[in-house]
Amino acid sequence: MSWASVPRKVSNCQALLSSSSTVQITSKVRGEFLKNGRKTLVQDLYLRSQDGSQTRAFLIKPYKPVAKQGGAAFFVHLLGAPPDNDRTEFFEDALELADSNVTSLLVEAPWADPEWFPSRKLEEDLPNVLKYVSELEGQFNFLLAESKAPPEKVALVGHDFGAMYGVLMLKNQESIRQAVIMAAVPDFAD
Repeated sequence: MSWASVPRKVSNCQALLSSSSTVQITSKVRGEFLKNGRKTLVQDLYLRSQDGSQTRAFLIKPYKPVAKQGGAAFFVHLLGAPPDNDRTEFFEDALELADSNVTSLLVEAPWADPEWFPSRKLEEDLPNVLKYVSELEGQFNFLLAESKAPPEKVALVGHDFGAMYGVLMLKNQESIRQAVIMAAVPDFAD
């Protein structure tokens, strides 16, 4: 089965997701450094939403991209105990991808805060999920603009809650041609 034939439909949320608007994102570089023998540039960023909220992220890319067009990978981490519950979960993977001319964005999701899940109010879950999906879509669009990757070289990688939110992004983001969805569960309350 080709990726183009995979249904992009999420039950009960399709109409709501279609009506959500993508958040515009700007960035501020907090710092940058070279890795892998000075071949890979790591930028420590704040991604700012139009409402003023900030998200920490890493943009990892080849320091000197090769002439051919590279790819793009968007990583969203798991909900879990430290140390893997933040934007660093896929850091080594992104460094390795940079060797193949891939630009990666690793965002820090709200659930990196250990108090996020226990302090959620279930009656506010749906609006908050939709708001965060639109924020992720804005961050994903930021990655596309930074990487200039052709559609056939764009991927999403999500683990646990990152996978659940990533699946919701698939509805509106036609440019995601490959996806790795790990350990997603069907209910955000689980």
